[in-house]
Amino acid sequence: MAALLLNTMALNGAPAYAEEVVTAGVLRNFPPLFFLDAEGKPTGLGVNLLDALGKRAGFKVRYKIYQRGKPLIDDLESGKLDLVSTIGITPAREKLFDFSLPLETYPISLFVRQGTHDVNGLEDLAGKRISVVKVNAAVRLLEKRQEITLISYLTVEGALFALLSGNVEAMAFPRPILWKVARQGRVAEQIKEVGPPLHELRRAIAVTKGRQDLLQRLNAVIPEFISTEAYQKIYAKWYGEPEPYWTVFRVSMAAGGTVLVSALFMFALHWFSLMRVNSRLRNEVTERIRAEQAVVEARDQLEVKVQHRTQELNDTNQQLRGEAAERTRAEDQLRKAHDTLLRNERLAALGQLTASVSHELRNPLSVIQNSMHLISLKLDGQPIDLDRPMERIDRSVKRCTAIVEDMLEYARIQEPEPHVFQFDPWWDTILQEYSLPPQIHLALNLDAENIMVSLDSEGMRRAVMNLLDNACQAMELDMANGNENSRLSVSTSVDHDRLILSITDSGRGLSEDASQHLFEPLFSTKPFGVGLGLAIVRKILEASGRSIGLINRKDAAGARATVTLPVFQG
Repeated sequence: MAALLLNTMALNGAPAYAEEVVTAGVLRNFPPLFFLDAEGKPTGLGVNLLDALGKRAGFKVRYKIYQRGKPLIDDLESGKLDLVSTIGITPAREKLFDFSLPLETYPISLFVRQGTHDVNGLEDLAGKRISVVKVNAAVRLLEKRQEITLISYLTVEGALFALLSGNVEAMAFPRPILWKVARQGRVAEQIKEVGPPLHELRRAIAVTKGRQDLLQRLNAVIPEFISTEAYQKIYAKWYGEPEPYWTVFRVSMAAGGTVLVSALFMFALHWFSLMRVNSRLRNEVTERIRAEQAVVEARDQLEVKVQHRTQELNDTNQQLRGEAAERTRAEDQLRKAHDTLLRNERLAALGQLTASVSHELRNPLSVIQNSMHLISLKLDGQPIDLDRPMERIDRSVKRCTAIVEDMLEYARIQEPEPHVFQFDPWWDTILQEYSLPPQIHLALNLDAENIMVSLDSEGMRRAVMNLLDNACQAMELDMANGNENSRLSVSTSVDHDRLILSITDSGRGLSEDASQHLFEPLFSTKPFGVGLGLAIVRKILEASGRSIGLINRKDAAGARATVTLPVFQG
């Protein structure tokens, strides 16, 4: 008999379970999940889904109605209820109940009034108020955020109209339910969703702890049920768009009335139009005769004006041809003069560069020549100490090499190869590579930690090396005059979207005349060098779209070089 009963139930499309009655809790007013219809019976998405699942799982559902959510949750926890349909799965609830497989997944979103422009997400709500519905999962998501104030309401409608009335600045609630309530209340056009969802929540059937038999029966039919057309119809019924006001019947009636009124109006309009056309035609015939006479007179006057204008254009054209020939001759003369000027400027620049380089190379070459003479005397057997001559030769060779490298660097045409790196750690490597004179004290203040820049690191390295050389040479000249308090300061800072590098020396500073020519090639305030160092620095920085300034310090003696770099924004 048991086998016959099981086969019979399987043939009828129902699982082989003994039918029983289970008690489910529903809220009196929580649309579209639960509410009472006109006859006072429970209805809504949760009721329809549970009824359909009960038929497939072999049990009937008896509903118990609750005014508020907390008593319902308490009764389910204590076992007075067997289950609750379509309730959100949260970690806290999973400790109290067992949950079936999910029936739906939906986002909890943030909503504001349509005219709100200063709130684009949860990060913009500091110091503002947000409406929520009690026992909804949005409360758990937001209650720990101290910078916002939660205002709880018993119903969705209460929380929604608190937003519309301006009592709160935003509302957090499941997206499909709120849009359904808003459409039913005809206020959907007054709200909008902002920012990404706060959380995606799964809804399922909560079963009181210990009812594993009931949980297994539900889980056995849920996967098949949610793929059926019956599930889709239930979902569309409670979350779909409301029926439009303009039905086919109403549109037909309105169209028929419009056609009838239009026909009567067109008949009257046609009759009046005929009367007006007759009058207008008579007037137009008279006007046309007058217009034809005016056209004949205007044509005669136009022919006379065309003749005069043609003669004026011929005269002007002849004059323009003469002016064009004269301009061509002037342009040829100007081009020849320009070429001559460029040639003379190049010769002058070459002469200036040759004189400067010859002068700068003559001194170290003389030192090398004298030192070589001493070496030759040593080779002839004379007792001469070679340490100082060798040191002078080495220093002079380095000086000649620096002059040649400056000339090559200034003449080199090289496209920058930028890449992204942290500036402060890169600057540490520069200072490790640079040999600072022992009598100069370094003060380092790097305050651009984790700041990224995008530039040609090799070109930037050459530029800052030149700036450091310039600062140290200025202080060495000052130390030769008896000043022993030499201090080199290097600092980085950030101003909005700019990184500022400052290199400050304690030398004697810049004269007014020198300040105007610092970055010009072949200009130098030092008794040595060809004057290409700062010109090379400006060339490197301008090739990368950066800027540099060099001024006297306002707080003490010396000069300060400032390089401005854009911060890489990613």
